[in-house]
Amino acid sequence: MLHKASQLKGAVVTALDGEVGVVDALYFDDEQWGIRYLGVRTGHWPSERHVLIPPTAIRQDASTNRQLQIELLKDDVLHGPQFDSARPLTRRQERAYAAYYDTPLYWEQVPEPMEAGEMPLPVDITGSGLEEEALAANRPLAEAHIHCTREVLGYNLTTPEGQIGKVDDLLIDEQTWAVQQLIVDTARWRPGGEIAVPIALTRGIDREHDAVYVSADKETLQSWPAYH
Repeated sequence: MLHKASQLKGAVVTALDGEVGVVDALYFDDEQWGIRYLGVRTGHWPSERHVLIPPTAIRQDASTNRQLQIELLKDDVLHGPQFDSARPLTRRQERAYAAYYDTPLYWEQVPEPMEAGEMPLPVDITGSGLEEEALAANRPLAEAHIHCTREVLGYNLTTPEGQIGKVDDLLIDEQTWAVQQLIVDTARWRPGGEIAVPIALTRGIDREHDAVYVSADKETLQSWPAYH
């Protein structure tokens, strides 16, 4: 089943020994389009802080859009690596989270063959990745591959001929945590309101120009069926 990213914002996150906080945003990579972290706001101002939780920690059998149960203790979450929600994640920070939560490095995984419109389920391989880490440590903002839903919603969906709409939401597979489709508001460009654009059509995300680029032409998307 597919869920909107917006439905998870504000969901209460509960650990094995009590409530941790609420979901503030989701973080995904723009290469495999997988949700890699849930950004959770804990505590209250002025002592609140932001932490990241891998979706693999969520108990699917005991969770809903508004209540997420995780297989962690509160201290596991609260004492995790430091995270500044105002800055992009570096590979060094991601390695720290992977080591802390004992999860594989997704960028060192080989994707399975996939059909059009589907996202792959990776299999683990070995590899140090030290050279890539050194390069990523100096990677400029435009080349950072982790994006926040709070940032991307509102970006222009741009075809080779120009803008066709604005990203309004993401549709996420609840089992694989893969982003499957972009919900795009096209009301200013065509009748019919929103459309659902498969991730397979995307070519990249441009932070500098607030844009998500797609390979489909404008004429094709203008005749796309409306999303309901």
